[in-house]
Amino acid sequence: MNGWMRLWVFLSTVWVITCAVTVPIIYFDNIEYGVKRAQERAIENAQKFTFEATITNVEGERFKITKDDLASDKNEAFSKLAEKGGAPISGEEQERVTLEYEAAIKLAISRLFALQESAAQAARTESRALFSYIGTASAVVPPLVILILGHGIAWVRRGFGVPSVDE
Repeated sequence: MNGWMRLWVFLSTVWVITCAVTVPIIYFDNIEYGVKRAQERAIENAQKFTFEATITNVEGERFKITKDDLASDKNEAFSKLAEKGGAPISGEEQERVTLEYEAAIKLAISRLFALQESAAQAARTESRALFSYIGTASAVVPPLVILILGHGIAWVRRGFGVPSVDE
């Protein structure tokens, strides 16, 4: 092995070691960013939570009640519906709708946590694959390019060499 080839082997080894040290550092910084973005998207989707129930007053009239009605003040929402229908809403009916609403909120929260975790896992998997390709390419491609370029330059230089006596 001549001096140029030894220099290439040495520099390539230094380059690969440098990549092996720096790529994981970059990877862990970027994976946390990807996980955070995925979780933010999950929260944005969870905020689109909807709730709608049918409530019946004592005269049997049915009304729709939504998350927006119940979110601020339940008693006020029930009073408005009673005024609208001209008849009060029984305590049992109010309790039933309140329990349905609370169950829906609990379900939405549990779905949010599950969605956040699955989004985070997907981001980790995607980041792992991406950075394994990037890490391998950044460690292998530059030394190969230098090797091919060096051999090309040597080949061209040999072409300008002095012809031997035997030719």
